[in-house]
Amino acid sequence: MRRAYWSALAVLLVSASAARAQAPAAAATDLYHVHFVQAAPGKAAELEKAMASPPADAGKMILLRHAQGSTWDYVAIEHVGPKATIEIGPNPASATRELRAWHEDTFVAGPSWDVFARALGADAAPGGQVYIVGTYRGAPGHRAQLEQTLGKIQASAAKPDSGVVLQHVEGANWDYMVVARYDSWQALANEETDAAVAEREKKAGLARSAGVELREHVGAHSDTLATRVAVKPAAK
Repeated sequence: MRRAYWSALAVLLVSASAARAQAPAAAATDLYHVHFVQAAPGKAAELEKAMASPPADAGKMILLRHAQGSTWDYVAIEHVGPKATIEIGPNPASATRELRAWHEDTFVAGPSWDVFARALGADAAPGGQVYIVGTYRGAPGHRAQLEQTLGKIQASAAKPDSGVVLQHVEGANWDYMVVARYDSWQALANEETDAAVAEREKKAGLARSAGVELREHVGAHSDTLATRVAVKPAAK
C-alpha cells in the first residue's frame, strides 16, 4: 500500500540477506508489506475501492476480502523487494485514514514475486478462488519447531505450490503468516474431506495430524477464509 500507510517517522532499511537468515526453508529472497485493516462502519465499499486503486509508488500486490473468521475486512500483501525504505512525506496521514476502524502493518520475508504470484494466482484475474489466511505466534522455545511444522504442512497439501509461508521481520506480534489458495469452495471442501491427507502428512514427516502437531508449538493463531479483489494497475 502507499508508503504513508506504514505510519513511520524515520527511514527503515531491512536487508534481504538478514531476512534470509531467519526465513523459512522456501527461498525467502524478498520483503513484503502486509496491511490488515477493518473498515469504519459503513465504509467497507469505499475502503475497498481505495485499496484496489493503488498509488503510483505501490508495488505489485494481492488484495483479499474477509469471508469468515477474524475481525479484519481486508488484507493487502504488497511486494517490496530486497529492502524497504520508509520516508516521511509532507503529509504523513493516509488518504484512507477516516475509512478505517483499525489497521496493522507488518514487513515479512517471502519468495520472489514470480513464485508468490504463481502460488496465489496474483497475476490472473480473480475468479472463484478461496484463500485461507493464517497467522501464527510460536510458543516460547518452540518457534523453530513451528517453522518446521508449517513447512511440513505446506508440503502435505494436495497442491503444495498453491500457498506461501511468510516470516515476520518487523511489525505485528505473530511469527508466521500462511496463505493457501483453493480454486473454489468445492476444492477447499474436497481437501478437507480427502482420505489421502493422513498419508500425505506422514510422507511429509508429520508424526501426528497437522492440527495436533501445530498445537504443540503455537502460542496463538488465527485462520480466516477470504476471497480476492481485483487490483487496478498502479497509476503512473
